[in-house]
Amino acid sequence: MKFGNVFNLGLSYLQTDYIYTRMNDLFKAKDFVGKAMKICKKLNDTLSIAEIYKVKGIFEREGKNYGASENYLITNLRKNQELKNKHNEAEVFFELSKLYNKIGKAKEEKAAMFSSYQFFKGIGAIFM
Repeated sequence: MKFGNVFNLGLSYLQTDYIYTRMNDLFKAKDFVGKAMKICKKLNDTLSIAEIYKVKGIFEREGKNYGASENYLITNLRKNQELKNKHNEAEVFFELSKLYNKIGKAKEEKAAMFSSYQFFKGIGAIFM
């Protein structure tokens, strides 16, 4: 902030939020996602805002708030489709498949996983 590099600060908040979400420290994660969103909205950084929705979707899924999780992940998907960002689309399809698995939507899980798989297979990703 001191040197005017607000863009990198927003990305740092977003990554910190993602790390806390993966560590299942949802209290700390929630604090950082708010900070990231505030900066990214000020900068009109659409791609980072889409990523924030993905992280919020993961956050809500881990907190067992499945309806909110699906809404955030689908919002991310729609934004990435608008931006024609296939890589991020594939990532969110993977996160959606994990959500659908948790809530017992086998058909949706399979469709989301297949969409993710198709992209990563197309770029030569190695699956383990």
